[in-house]
Amino acid sequence: MELTGTPGPHRSDQPGPRPHQVVPIPGSADHDSELFLVPDKGLDVVVTLRLDVRTGALTTLGRVRLRDGSGPRHIALAADGSAAYTIDELACTISVFTVAAAGRLTLQAVHSALDPDDVRDFRGAEVVLSPDGRRLLVSLRSGAGDREPGGPGEDYVAEFAVAPGGSLTPCGWIRTGGIRPRFMAWHDGALYVTHERTHTVTRLRPDPATGTFATPTQVAATGSPVCLVFATDPTTTGRGAPQPAASDPNHP
Repeated sequence: MELTGTPGPHRSDQPGPRPHQVVPIPGSADHDSELFLVPDKGLDVVVTLRLDVRTGALTTLGRVRLRDGSGPRHIALAADGSAAYTIDELACTISVFTVAAAGRLTLQAVHSALDPDDVRDFRGAEVVLSPDGRRLLVSLRSGAGDREPGGPGEDYVAEFAVAPGGSLTPCGWIRTGGIRPRFMAWHDGALYVTHERTHTVTRLRPDPATGTFATPTQVAATGSPVCLVFATDPTTTGRGAPQPAASDPNHP
């Protein structure tokens, strides 16, 4: 299906619809349908879609508009589906939503993700919740657009504490050990970050007692990684440690 609506005000990045992710709402699937949230960077909206699992048809159930020029890129949902958070690429903000029946979103708050002591241009990239749901992290890419080299210096992840009701409190900023961290994923108690300009994947492991992240450790070097998934070696029949595999746009 094609998303429609009024584009945001950014002349080059919001010429029309630009859906960037499709995420299922936890607990919404049944025998007939499943609900999904789609952040659309070009329209400054998050759309709720219903998938008819029998026919494959998609229906728009609703949409919520963000501030003009926000550019919602990716979205993360609480494990129980009661709250959602977008990383807004163009404004470098986190928009906080409650999620009600039928995937109805209500915007509750907007937080800046930027370190006020860092005056470089940035774009928001990824948003993830920790496995226990108690912290939210968003990555910031230095540079005013995809064609920018980024830097100088390391980029960072903004960290927020998540209260039981889903509200956020800023905790600080964590250097990632590279430039332009486009994607992040949790695995085995650590946060893995891909850097599209320094061509590296780093691991940030929090201290079990304090939650403070240790200095980033480089775990892979590959051409401009933009996504990361983990796979288990089938020869170990589930006993071996999953191995990271980073995508490289120059080598599909």
